[in-house]
Amino acid sequence: MTRKEYVINTGSISYPDDVRDNVEEALWLFETETDNSNTIDDLIHAFTDQNVPIYYSELYDAVRVLDYYCTQVVSEGLYCVDSKNEFSLTSLLQSAYYELIREEICNNLETILFNHCTRIFDRFLKENDGIEVTPAIEDTLTEVFETLALEYNENTDKEYSALDEECKEAIKSIFKEKEGEGE
Repeated sequence: MTRKEYVINTGSISYPDDVRDNVEEALWLFETETDNSNTIDDLIHAFTDQNVPIYYSELYDAVRVLDYYCTQVVSEGLYCVDSKNEFSLTSLLQSAYYELIREEICNNLETILFNHCTRIFDRFLKENDGIEVTPAIEDTLTEVFETLALEYNENTDKEYSALDEECKEAIKSIFKEKEGEGE
């Protein structure tokens, strides 16, 4: 089954390679998450947080890209700039980088969820070696996975494990229907 590609950086400023690499890694790690007992919202925040650089060089190399996000985090109150708090450019850049990665994950969440379903299907095929996958089955599964990805994209308070279970049930159900037709 064909995986979908991520759409990264649709803005007018292209990402430096290290920023693009961080974003792609966050997306891939999220997609391949195996400890999925958390809600999708929790995973978004965890993976975003894990992929924010802590080294000055990475942050300062990304300043050109982070300008928009710096403005955004300040205007949304995610980073407070006032006389009561000591200003830290590094902290502001980390907040901006967090927002950049979070936005890219959210923009690609439906693709991440779809690809996660295809990975479950791939595991199913490995466990059931020799099972025949017709184009009709693949089309049906693609539709089911797209529907599930959309549903979970719109309801990020659901647990990631529930998506796993729904994918597995859909796969089993479709192959049971196929067996019933073959008899």
